[in-house]
Order: sequence, then structure tokens, then C-alpha cells
Amino acid sequence: MAIWIVPLISALLVFLSSAFAYFHSRRSLVATVITQQRLQWISDIRTAVAEFISIYLKENDEITLWEKKVQIELYLSPKVEDSEVINASHQKVAMALEGCVTNNQPSNEVKIKHANKLVYETKMMLRIAWIIMKKEAVMSNLFEKRRGKAIKELLQKHYPHLYKCTRSKSTTDGSPL
Repeated sequence: MAIWIVPLISALLVFLSSAFAYFHSRRSLVATVITQQRLQWISDIRTAVAEFISIYLKENDEITLWEKKVQIELYLSPKVEDSEVINASHQKVAMALEGCVTNNQPSNEVKIKHANKLVYETKMMLRIAWIIMKKEAVMSNLFEKRRGKAIKELLQKHYPHLYKCTRSKSTTDGSPL
């Protein structure tokens, strides 16, 4: 009677270990793919902002400038639930872009101020994306809700000035403009 229990337990252990390996490898694969996509997004944003600033400072071609502005805005995501920091950083980049294109024939000094503001806000946005990407890669096996909460806590702990700036209406929190 005890002879059939050993193969049954062995089969059950093999099944459980296979299921665990499948789910663990699937989550690792998803984390790897998301990380690669975010790295590409960061690279694309950097390139687009650099091209925008080059056109803004060197040329007076408003159509090309607006095309680049729209391209950058398309890289920015719409509002993300549960993420005040991401929403605020994307909004600040959009506002800096708008500041560049709404001024009619500003002086070079004003152009440089607006370009510096855009660079600053873009760097902050990309830094936040980088922090989140690193944390998600480490925490790829946690459930979505717990991961979001852990990322929010990490940002609050290590970058309180970023989190505080989303609570206030001010847009000049340490930025050059």
C-alpha cells in the first residue's frame, strides 16, 4: 500500500517544481523585456530633446520645432494611476516644451534659459524612470500592487524633494528657470 505513495509524492514534487520554474522564468523574461523597452525609451527621449534644443537654439523653423515638440510629447505617457511623481515629471517636461515654443522671437539669453529648464526637467524625469526601472528589475517577482507601493516608498525615502514637488503647485523647485 505504501509503494504507490512514493511515486505519487515524487510526481507531485516534479509538477510543483516545474510550475514554480515556469512562473519564475516568465516573470524574469517580462522584467527583461520591460527593462530593454524602457532603456530604448530613455535613449529616444534624450535624442528627441537634444534635437529639439538644437533646432530651438540654432534655427527659426517653427514647423520643425513644433514637429519635434509633438514627437517628444508622444513619448510622454498619459496620467498614470497611483504615480504622482511620474505624472508631475511628465507634466513639467511638457510645460518646459511649451515655454520654448510659445515665445515669439525671444533673445538668446531667454532661449538658453528655456533650453536649460527643458534639460533639467528631462533629466529629472529620466532619473525617476531609471529609479523605477532598477527597482522593478529587482522586484520582478512581486505582485503589481506591492511593487508600485515599494517604488513609491523608495522615491519618498531617497528623493523627498521630487515627491514634495508633486504636492505643491510650484514648478520652480530648484530648476534653473
